[in-house]
Order: sequence, then C-alpha cells, then structure tokens
Amino acid sequence: MQIEELEYVNEWTWKKDVKSPNKKYIAKVICHHNVESMNIFLSILQPEGTQVLLEKVISEQPDEFAYAEHLGELTWVSDFEVALINKTGTEKFSVTLEH
Repeated sequence: MQIEELEYVNEWTWKKDVKSPNKKYIAKVICHHNVESMNIFLSILQPEGTQVLLEKVISEQPDEFAYAEHLGELTWVSDFEVALINKTGTEKFSVTLEH
C-alpha cells in the first residue's frame, strides 16, 4: 500500500492550547496518527513558541473508536503540571516541568 511505503504520519493539534495559571507556559495535545498506531503527546511551550517539553502519554490503535475516548479535557493541575483527562474523567495522563 502506498501509505505504508511512504511511512505516512498525519500530525495535528487537538483542540485549543491552554495557558498555565501563571501565564508562563502554553500546553497542547499533539496527535500523530500513522498506519500502525495513534500516539498522543503533551507539549509545553513558552509563550513565544519555544517547546520546553514534549512527552508521549498515550499510544493506541489507529482507530478513532480506540483513541477518541482519551481526548476529554486538557487542564493545568498547577503552574508546572498539565493533564489530559479522558472523556469519562476516569483516567489522567500528566507531565510536569522541572522547576
């Protein structure tokens, strides 16, 4: 299949960016959808756009029914910790900046 030969990766940002409570950082969810998996990353950037952290938090089957349940809400837990909470509120994936 042509898509597999080209090592197809569809990358997009899910929903809107979220500012930290102290306004020093911006968090976003980046999705890498490829032939074999759907990888979900949390990215933290400085306001001018410099990425300070990128961490894969979920790897799921590349089927919307499998990964969509993870995409509930992106929220800051503190000035340095951001969490992705699933649609039902039962799972939380978070990353923390060293400070």
